[in-house]
Amino acid sequence: MTTNPEPITPQGLEEIRVRAEAATPGPWHWYVRPDVREARIQTAGWDIVMDVVRWGTQAAEPRFNTGGLMYKLSELAKAPERHPDMVFLAAARQDVALLLAEVEWLAAELVEARTHLDGRAEESAWQQSAQTSARVARTAQQRAVRLAEEVAQLRTRVAELTAGPADSPGGAS
Repeated sequence: MTTNPEPITPQGLEEIRVRAEAATPGPWHWYVRPDVREARIQTAGWDIVMDVVRWGTQAAEPRFNTGGLMYKLSELAKAPERHPDMVFLAAARQDVALLLAEVEWLAAELVEARTHLDGRAEESAWQQSAQTSARVARTAQQRAVRLAEEVAQLRTRVAELTAGPADSPGGAS
């Protein structure tokens, strides 16, 4: 894969974006017809991005579409940096490598973030469990106090009822 452990800089990403937006819109694909010695890169709408005017090693020369007209590389060679498709193609290899490195870096960051969140979720679950346990313990303690009060009241009432009328307050003497 790639070996770039650092994320792409915003400037580097912007440079790639400028090259991509300046180039002929895609998608691009090869159209090759050996029977008529035709080879070109074209869009899905059949707009030619680049073609080769002759096959073989003698005088074969690529041409690029400029404003709807095809110009030979030799005609554009004086300022190739001005033709957006040539710039895009020349930078594609390193741009793809940088973008792949960026995807790998972002994937690693995502894994790290998820691991961190999972750890926090476990910690949060433990804290919620502890809070729930504390709440249950408080409720149980409050119930125990109320029950102890009820038991004391019931014992008092039982003692009153078993003592008889003479021992009860307001009873006959």
